[in-house]
Amino acid sequence: MSSEKFKIIRLVDGKDLPVALFFTQNSKLVSLVKKIVQEGKIEENTIIVGEHSPLALLALKLFSKTFLKNSVLNIKYLTPLAIVVFDRRLLHKIKSSNTMINGILEYLSRGRKIHYYVVRDVRITLADIVARIPLFLKAIEYRPLKFAIVGSTGILVNEGLLWLLVHFFAAPIYVASPIAIELSIINNFILNDIWTFKRFRTGSLYMRLAKYHFAVAVGALVNYIILLLLTFLGIFYLLANLVGIFLGYLANYLLSELLVWARHK
Repeated sequence: MSSEKFKIIRLVDGKDLPVALFFTQNSKLVSLVKKIVQEGKIEENTIIVGEHSPLALLALKLFSKTFLKNSVLNIKYLTPLAIVVFDRRLLHKIKSSNTMINGILEYLSRGRKIHYYVVRDVRITLADIVARIPLFLKAIEYRPLKFAIVGSTGILVNEGLLWLLVHFFAAPIYVASPIAIELSIINNFILNDIWTFKRFRTGSLYMRLAKYHFAVAVGALVNYIILLLLTFLGIFYLLANLVGIFLGYLANYLLSELLVWARHK
């Protein structure tokens, strides 16, 4: 199998298994499919085996490691897990098992079924990806949306504290603004720590807070650089700033996933 192209296995079911993509070069997963077919534990029209490009495989591997945080998977059996949106029962079995295969077998042993169909040359188009964005968000527990909501509360905290310090405490702007910014950052960190990334808290609280400050600083730098670059290219400064804010948000979020809250408990 090592000389062959990567294989894609897609599990699709409107109820229990909305969508799951596996990329593998290992014959053991193919043997598993044949085995459970022979035992009558799976039906037609759900598992699709086909080919996929190494570039797409790499992108989905990065997606898996960054957002699904599946670093504990046994890559001898599955190389690598890409996108998983199972029902809660199967997802729990997979997480509590040593390998993905054991999780699937344990699921099947309880009398549940996985539908099955084999084709060749399966390709994932941009339309396929767009149609599955809600499922992708579900797979990563809607963390990008939660992160954006938390960021919105940070704006309110920043604006509110700035107004309060200036109008009620007569603090000069150059004093009030840093205080408002820092407290809004702490607000965002606390909300992300107890809500967005609750399951991924490792290490000390202070270390996570320090890493989060670094992520925020990088996001702000990206925002600033993009603003300057786009205005230099002749783009209206307010539009350029919006693009900078969006890219800064992405940088902040990715660093939060990869650095601040990088692993399971």
